[in-house]
Amino acid sequence: MARTVFEPARAWGFGAVFFRFVLRCLALPLVLSGHPVCAAEAGVVKLEAIPSSLKLFEGEARQVIVVAHTSTNAAIPLAQLDWISSSGLVVTNHSGAPKILPAQGGVSWLVSVTKTNASKEAGQVHFRLDHGRPGATGVLEVADCAIAALEISDRAPTALENVVEIRLESALKLLQEPRTGTVHVVVKNKASFPLTVESLRPEVPSDLIVSNLLHGGRIVAPRQEASFPITLAARSAVQSGKHLLLVAVDLAWTEENRPLTATLISKYEFDVGVLGDSEFLVPVGVPSFLLLPGFLMIMFFAMPRNRFGGTDKLKLEVKSAEFWSIAVVLSLLYLLCYRVFTQRNLLEGYGLKDVYSVWFGSALAGFLFWVITVGVAALVGWWARRQLYERTFAPGDKPLDVLEKLVLTDGSLQLDQADLKRPGGTARVFLLDKPISGRTKRWVSPAIRITLPLELEARKKLEAKLEAITAQPKDVAALVALLATGAQLTLDWMPAQDVRGPLEVEATELTGGLNPALLVKAA
Repeated sequence: MARTVFEPARAWGFGAVFFRFVLRCLALPLVLSGHPVCAAEAGVVKLEAIPSSLKLFEGEARQVIVVAHTSTNAAIPLAQLDWISSSGLVVTNHSGAPKILPAQGGVSWLVSVTKTNASKEAGQVHFRLDHGRPGATGVLEVADCAIAALEISDRAPTALENVVEIRLESALKLLQEPRTGTVHVVVKNKASFPLTVESLRPEVPSDLIVSNLLHGGRIVAPRQEASFPITLAARSAVQSGKHLLLVAVDLAWTEENRPLTATLISKYEFDVGVLGDSEFLVPVGVPSFLLLPGFLMIMFFAMPRNRFGGTDKLKLEVKSAEFWSIAVVLSLLYLLCYRVFTQRNLLEGYGLKDVYSVWFGSALAGFLFWVITVGVAALVGWWARRQLYERTFAPGDKPLDVLEKLVLTDGSLQLDQADLKRPGGTARVFLLDKPISGRTKRWVSPAIRITLPLELEARKKLEAKLEAITAQPKDVAALVALLATGAQLTLDWMPAQDVRGPLEVEATELTGGLNPALLVKAA
């Protein structure tokens, strides 16, 4: 059986013209051999397909009955049923080949048409039946033919929006670490056939964890809804702000014996944060958690300083650019140190543990900085006082103390003398310090006696050294160094009236501008 396949045009006008062209081509051998050409309108045999049109899914097969009948009073010999079809359509004849069309009767063929995946949205099948003359016997001589057309169109499945509706519902507006939240995936079956929810595939940012997912398929009955809960939890470090949950729902169903699948995506937007984060920031007025370290360090440095620092208060203007510039720099330094010591980058996310660490760590850092500054200030003050003490004469100073202080104050062994009025008379004293503008008091002392050893040879050696030192009165350090060697020298004061050591007196009590003399005298 010969079959010719052609690709029809979508429009009927061109299809009819093309079909007539094909028929003429097929009829040309008959004309040349003396056979008549098919005439569907005027033939004695009528051919028709029941039904005359089909709607098919891809891969679907349907059966058609092709009927041939006549109204003549004589039997008509028949040839084999033939057809031509559009590409992607497979036609199969399930009946035998009738040889005779009874007078005023009919015969039929059971034919199936299958639409393959390669077929177009529309196509045609044209049946052809050759037959002889009514009443003819013997070898079939084709006298005419009958034709019938079967229209094939695409039978699209029900529109997806009329089959199912997916939505995400939840009371979750803010997910705070370490709490969890639940989002419900609601599947509404709008169709008259059941749906199978095969899987749920959520997609969330990397700082969230999804659990309690659907395992195995679940059927949603026609005109019903089903809810599938999804549990969300934040990891130990999250990025605060807007987050988006995307859920891909894989569906499967059967419509008119045709298996279909679809995947729908629904979204849900919510905020993610850390428990206590915003609650702690709002009262102190800090705009961001990342700026909190610098703010706390400044505050916990300033509060004890203003509390225990006396009248020197540190004024803070928390709305000024200067304040926040310092806070930003301190915050960045703290974040860097935090990353080094904890291996956690707060710029990439943080959790409740980090909130505690930042609050207490920043406050402690600010307080310790105040303690350090107080300690340093105290140490500097002590050192300054010590330096002042070492350079300032005191009533209880011994002769050696006075000599050492003269070294520190760049003094000399040759000092100015003055008379000091005392209750018992006038005392000849030495002016130890230099006059200072605005200061009304002066330090004075009697002469220092250096007692030499009695042993003659040692005495001569020490006298020679003392003469060399006193010859250079500015070199007080040489005398101090000699005394430090353990030389057999004894120092004491040579009292002048009741002045038996350094004494601070009013400058007005001193009279006379006597010539300078050596403070030390050998005895």
